[in-house]
Amino acid sequence: MNCPTSCSSLADRTDFASYVQEIQNVTGNNFTLASSCKLEICNGIWGVGNPDIAGIGLIVGYIIQSALGFLFAIAIFMFRWSSITDQFSQYRKNLFDSQKEYFSCAVFFTAAIQIACVAVIVRKDFGISADGLGGLTVEVCWAVALLTMLPLVYSVFIPSRSTQDSESENGDPYGDDSSGLQFFLFSICWMMYFYTFVSRMIDNYANQDVTSRTGDDGMPIISAEEWSILGDICLSGVEELSDKENTVVNLFGIAGSIIISVLTVGRLLVWVLDTCIPSLQDNINKSRAIGKLTHTIIPWGLMFLIPIIGVVQIWAVIRLKSTQESLANSSGNPYADNHWAFGQIVAVVSFAPVLVEFGKIVKQRYTA
Repeated sequence: MNCPTSCSSLADRTDFASYVQEIQNVTGNNFTLASSCKLEICNGIWGVGNPDIAGIGLIVGYIIQSALGFLFAIAIFMFRWSSITDQFSQYRKNLFDSQKEYFSCAVFFTAAIQIACVAVIVRKDFGISADGLGGLTVEVCWAVALLTMLPLVYSVFIPSRSTQDSESENGDPYGDDSSGLQFFLFSICWMMYFYTFVSRMIDNYANQDVTSRTGDDGMPIISAEEWSILGDICLSGVEELSDKENTVVNLFGIAGSIIISVLTVGRLLVWVLDTCIPSLQDNINKSRAIGKLTHTIIPWGLMFLIPIIGVVQIWAVIRLKSTQESLANSSGNPYADNHWAFGQIVAVVSFAPVLVEFGKIVKQRYTA
């Protein structure tokens, strides 16, 4: 049989079933001829990168966001149990002001990532278009969606005041009135992230194996032999994630998602109680057990778990990007994720206002 005359129709992809059908049409049901369309098929099924999701500048932005969030959390922990002198009081105020500036930058950076992830995953899930969204790219999207949520947890769920402070200042353990706005913005991000999380769970555990999926006619969409041929064409010489690596990524991803969701729903329930049954909420606020939970157990748990989950997500993104780059080189596709384009630079400078706030503090200290 002659080689395929044109592979251009394989450059665009909607749902998986129709894409496999197009491969069958182009190759005349002889999948060994798919090697002639290696560039299009490898990008269509597995994906060779998407700089709008995981370009080099965005990776740097994710790391900056995670590092600054952790450093602020550590600093606040130190000040919570420090003796409050006039000097320490001023330092603490400066720290809180800087953290608020950081949160403002981080939450809108996170919102932008969540909107982008939802937009592309909805297109894939509903078969609208999966261009640039192969399997590896979707996994990167899942990881960065969670990665950007994690640093916000420090600001929203770790009280900025000690138990004594909260008892003396309106009983609010989470800080001043801005904490309510922070939680509101965080909740919006979480609602968008929750769709990404559900989509991930469905893809990982509800959907059947690729070779077990059937079309409208009840017949398999692709046979095991055909899928193996495509894998040999695209993934030969490419170091994929091992089963153990995939298990680690999924376990930490699910754990992080559950932690964030439980904290968010719990805080929402507290708000509902406070609004509907103020007397019950007053009794809860006075409970020593609840105080210990919110001021000690949860903060220490988050300080231990969130950095670990965040590091795993960063490693997962870098590892998946390495696989995509290897796949791009093997299939002859261009790999644009390492190029510093306009969006990459914007992602990095998103946190510049935090440095400006630090500069103001240093200037005030030495000019006072």
